[in-house]
Amino acid sequence: MKQSFNRKNLIYEIMEKKGKRHLDDISDFIKQHYNESGIIYCTSRKDCEQVAETLRNNYRISTKHYHGKMTSNERSEVQTEWQTNQIRVIVATIAFGMGIDKPDVRYVIHFSMPSSLEGYYQETGRAGRDGLQAICRLYYSFLDMRTHNYLIDQGEGSWQQKQRQRDNLNTMMRYCDNKTDCRRKQILGYFGERFNPTLCQKMCDNCVTNQHTTNFLKNMSNEAQQLARLFQQIHPDRITMSQLGDVFRGSKLKRILEHQYDRLSGYGGGKAMSKIDVDRLLKAMVADDIITVKSECNNAGFPISFVVAKFCSGAMFEEPIFSN
Repeated sequence: MKQSFNRKNLIYEIMEKKGKRHLDDISDFIKQHYNESGIIYCTSRKDCEQVAETLRNNYRISTKHYHGKMTSNERSEVQTEWQTNQIRVIVATIAFGMGIDKPDVRYVIHFSMPSSLEGYYQETGRAGRDGLQAICRLYYSFLDMRTHNYLIDQGEGSWQQKQRQRDNLNTMMRYCDNKTDCRRKQILGYFGERFNPTLCQKMCDNCVTNQHTTNFLKNMSNEAQQLARLFQQIHPDRITMSQLGDVFRGSKLKRILEHQYDRLSGYGGGKAMSKIDVDRLLKAMVADDIITVKSECNNAGFPISFVVAKFCSGAMFEEPIFSN
């Protein structure tokens, strides 16, 4: 009999990052689960060290970092302290977890969005191995996707390998941005397993929210087509997603007027939409591979993402585009 991927005792929560309050939220969560064992996953070694240090120094939370650049003795020491509950929280990269089987992990927090749904599933799977309830909380922002795209662009591998990485990343972003469908149904569907969301029993944020709020999926294909045509008018000028959204909403910003984008036929086509809705639509278009972003470092060394043409014709819109 084929084994199910469903982890019935895990609660799935996805939260958008709140700027400087990001670590405040994490600290509050840990303190609410005082004396319980947990893991915080970070994308980079730098984040890993900084998060652990900040939690110790600013929030008085006993924690240590763990990543692949530490010596074998250092990693072994930190792992032993965590396994024996000398420290309750470990802040780690994906280097931590292989072969780890601590049954009483009550929560797994992702400081940022992982690069794939499969990796996310494996990392959350380290929670609640004793069969008791455990929480899997993920914090994300579109900046996470931009960072991952930059790492893909700068990394090694063939075009095909990089495209697979981007496909995995887009799937992960769609999962995070989906505010309607049961998290369990989405995860299990990724692995080819059907799941009736009524069996989730409010064990994910969407199922809890949708018990009280009616969420409708709005067909955004017309707006997406308008945005795509607007970008075709602007191309080959370099423009960021935020700037493209501003042109679509009819902004009077100096840069828009200087480039005479206000004279384009698609200018202001989304003026009835809020900035949040336009941002969400743009992210959905990236996740659905209609447009893509390419990151480059500016003179200060910070990555800036520009919109890159991905579509060729109206055929890209044969399937409806939905935004929550």
